Amino acid sequence: YVPEVIDAQTVRCTLVKRAHRVVVDVRMESTAAYTIICRECTVPKNKYAQWMMNLQRSIAKLACR
Repeated sequence: YVPEVIDAQTVRCTLVKRAHRVVVDVRMESTAAYTIICRECTVPKNKYAQWMMNLQRSIAKLACR
């Protein structure tokens, strides 16, 4: 995925694999709370769910630092 800083609280993450693309915004509400908003998705639901789970794990690891 490719992260892009949108503003002080928002990072846009883009994943492109073959013909599929997922774009989400991760908005940090505080150091322990965040919201993920899907902006674009051209992948099957099961792949999207798997990517979201991996993204949430990555965010949790960063929060623990």
